[in-house]
Amino acid sequence: MGQNGSAVIALQTALQKDGESVSITSTFDEQTASVVTGFQQKYKNYILTPVGLQYGTGYVGSYTRAKLNALFGCHNSQKPSITVLSPNGGETWQVGNTYTIKWSGAGYDTYGGKPVDINLLSYVGPNNYPVVMTIAPSISNNFYNWVIPSSVNTGAYIVRISSAVTGEVISDLSDSYFKIVATGTPSITTTSPLPS
Repeated sequence: MGQNGSAVIALQTALQKDGESVSITSTFDEQTASVVTGFQQKYKNYILTPVGLQYGTGYVGSYTRAKLNALFGCHNSQKPSITVLSPNGGETWQVGNTYTIKWSGAGYDTYGGKPVDINLLSYVGPNNYPVVMTIAPSISNNFYNWVIPSSVNTGAYIVRISSAVTGEVISDLSDSYFKIVATGTPSITTTSPLPS
């Protein structure tokens, strides 16, 4: 509920074409959810039965989208994207410790069989990032807990998250470098201004 934008307009337009009474508001509200439920009931053999449901939910999942696409050629015009959330620059991570690499995706569903690859790249300078290693291939969620191996040299790095979606590779890099330091390297964090 509460989602809005061009994808909701496309949904509401398709529902109108199917004879449903729905206002085109660009907002996925209770009325739209109710009409989606009716659409799901109408095409229950294609939408509900395959997943073991008897009644519509109002949620526009993969089977509902597939039926809409089959009937009306609907699609989401949003270009797929990935955004690295962590590490995204400025962090200091120690060899041997576990850290969570996080990202978000838009315009594609990482849980629907579109996994991502995570690569560690050395930060040599602006726009110069040779690949050091694949941290993890084919991850199907939006985080990965990485134990930094002792084989990784100390230095400045960035992370690249990438996925092959609809025939094109989409990816994102950390916005800036983060540091990997040796085990036991002390770190200093300033929590208040230093005295003048």
